[in-house]
Amino acid sequence: MKNFTFFFLLIFTITVLPQDFQISNMNGGSVDAPHIAIGGNFANVIFGTNFRYFRFDINGPASPNDNPITPAVNFAPNTTDIAVDKNDTNHIAIVYDDFHHDGTTGFSFYATYIVESTDAGTTWDTPTLLDTIAFGNTLDNILYNIPKVKISSNGLAIALWRVHANSNDTNAVYIGYRYGSKIRVDNPNNSDLELAIGLTVEDHNGPPDWITVSYGKMENSHAKFYLAYSKIGVNPSLSTSYLVKDDGQTFLTSDHFTKAFIDTSGTIKYLYSDFSHGPNIAVSSDWGSSWQDGGVAEAHKYVFVAFDRISPSYYIKLFLNDSNDLVYSVSSNLINWQEGGKLNSSSSSVTGMAGSFIDIKSDAANKFIVSAWIDNRTGSDEIFYGKGALPNIVTGIKEQKLIPNKFALSQNYPNPFNPSTKIKYQISEPGFVTLNVYDVMGKLVSRLVNKQQAAGLYQINFDGSNLSSGIYFYRLSSGNTADVKKMILLR
Repeated sequence: MKNFTFFFLLIFTITVLPQDFQISNMNGGSVDAPHIAIGGNFANVIFGTNFRYFRFDINGPASPNDNPITPAVNFAPNTTDIAVDKNDTNHIAIVYDDFHHDGTTGFSFYATYIVESTDAGTTWDTPTLLDTIAFGNTLDNILYNIPKVKISSNGLAIALWRVHANSNDTNAVYIGYRYGSKIRVDNPNNSDLELAIGLTVEDHNGPPDWITVSYGKMENSHAKFYLAYSKIGVNPSLSTSYLVKDDGQTFLTSDHFTKAFIDTSGTIKYLYSDFSHGPNIAVSSDWGSSWQDGGVAEAHKYVFVAFDRISPSYYIKLFLNDSNDLVYSVSSNLINWQEGGKLNSSSSSVTGMAGSFIDIKSDAANKFIVSAWIDNRTGSDEIFYGKGALPNIVTGIKEQKLIPNKFALSQNYPNPFNPSTKIKYQISEPGFVTLNVYDVMGKLVSRLVNKQQAAGLYQINFDGSNLSSGIYFYRLSSGNTADVKKMILLR
């Protein structure tokens, strides 16, 4: 097992008491999943149903906004996304799916639109139709993580959307930009349902940017995950889709997700989630030609979780914990996570999470992260905004090592668990450390640690996939000190 100690030996600077802000003042009016983008010293938030746009200081608004901007005349789009040009923070792009009905002809359809502002959201141009995504009065299989929009380093607003069924396609994923031709990403000869669709655009210190499109499909009762990627210039183009993972006979739903991060060295990390597994990681070191299992990024399969890359070396995770609080963590490898704190100040007030795919974003200097969510602490659903500090290691500020002053073994989390859980421990002096798992009869079932370790804080993932339900014990020893705790595997 690799030693990831260095990351956990560093002091993690966090906001001790979370501070959040109410953005909307809908007084019982409907809100939908918010999406957020950072531009300079301002946060930009949108949500659907009652289509609204908010712009306020990155530190939070002074009070809820009673008169937000409506970026476009619309019916009631409940699927939206927003991006800000990092080189021109006055340039903002929004994509959304909307319903239209012609009262004269009786013709109804859904479509994906893009609308942009060049004056920091004060005014918006006329929306451009990207594609008709469905005919009729209903939209089956609404995906709350689609459409998506990103703005590349050369100022190109790139949109990703899914066609449900129109005169040309049934179940198709497209990418395009405002005045260019659309490009189909998935296999045009396969009309199986796509779910868990993701988009990343990364500049890696300047153009040309890398663009990745990730998606899952149900094929022959198997959940299969795919990836397409390319460099982009003026016109985005994509290579052949790669099969990343055949996850067997399981299911995909609208609240599952995929996300891929690509490095110029050819290493790709691909996050995926389905009904049976995830969020898991698949890794390729040869530009997608072959893939290996990279581990588990989050043990909870059935709660909201979001990921983003905040620097070439670090990732951020936003997670709805068992207390219905939004907590965030940082990792250098997507496996070992250091918790940073929570964003909502009112306990258990976060709501509307199912299928919402709430964003998490970092500022340009990677000093803090922000997010927005639906919150019911006022008695009705409103949009709230929170900001949390990132660790100094991410910002590049030199830190001192944290040396524990005592030996300690923490209770595993989650507990009960199925099938994996995390075990944290600390040792105050260097020495030979063992961490073993035993069944109720005292039989050794797993040797997690058996080596010399420096004083510090550690975290180990334990996978009980090959074990049956029951009570197990884990024992930590270092020198003449030992401790034992009980954990429960419940399938």
